[in-house]
Amino acid sequence: MQRLAATDLWAGLLCIAIGGIALFLLADTRMGTVAAMGPAFMPVWLARILIAIGVLISLRSLASDVRLVLDWRKLRPLILILGAIVFFAVALRPLGFATTAFGLLLMAAAAGRDFRWREALLIAIGLAAAASALFIWALGLNLPLWPTL
Repeated sequence: MQRLAATDLWAGLLCIAIGGIALFLLADTRMGTVAAMGPAFMPVWLARILIAIGVLISLRSLASDVRLVLDWRKLRPLILILGAIVFFAVALRPLGFATTAFGLLLMAAAAGRDFRWREALLIAIGLAAAASALFIWALGLNLPLWPTL
């Protein structure tokens, strides 16, 4: 039961965050009324319900006498994966697709428990080449392949 309280808290906070993001993204969309529903009517109500469920789950977990202990070492994979995504978004135009894909793949591979440099380099080279062939040549996306000077 001890693990359940901690996971319930995280699940409730995740529901609240997703509902809040949905409400933020739907702020400019027309809500309408029950008689004349706009495009945001159903998503807004679903987001509100999700937030309410998240609050209930979080409060239930806080009512237990089990306290949450956060192990910061377990955040390393999350930080590396999110960092790889941000790196790809920021570096795509200046570094080119092939170089950025290679860097993204190395960062994502470093998030694993059994990371080995030699294997990661070989896989990153192969996947970056395959992704470049697929997205740049086969699909014809208008992205620079190599760094622009």
